Amino acid sequence: MTSSSNTFLAERWIARILRGGIVLSVMFIVAGLFLMTIQDGSNIPPTVHPSLSDLLLTASTPSGLASALMVIGLVLLMFTPFLRVLAAVLAFSVEREWKYVVAALLVLLMLVGEMVFAFR
Repeated sequence: MTSSSNTFLAERWIARILRGGIVLSVMFIVAGLFLMTIQDGSNIPPTVHPSLSDLLLTASTPSGLASALMVIGLVLLMFTPFLRVLAAVLAFSVEREWKYVVAALLVLLMLVGEMVFAFR
């Protein structure tokens, strides 16, 4: 394969990652909102933000399932840029564009730091 075809292939995969991440996250959020609206109103979001483990533990209840689905959708939406940058690192590595690999790795490091900070 030539360099231009590698670039085109990488761009297609990056576009698929972005599109897939957004579609999946919207599906989870809409499903959670739908479940919340068909319930009797007992699923009022708490004023204190529960942890991810608390949401997963209460996901077996109908009210907890709606909240868990929405949180999963938001987490997927947060991971979409992470996967996009990871795909860019791989694409730049294949093309042997090392300065862009380093730049993308720095962005990846910042995104990982942001996620660690967000989930602590």
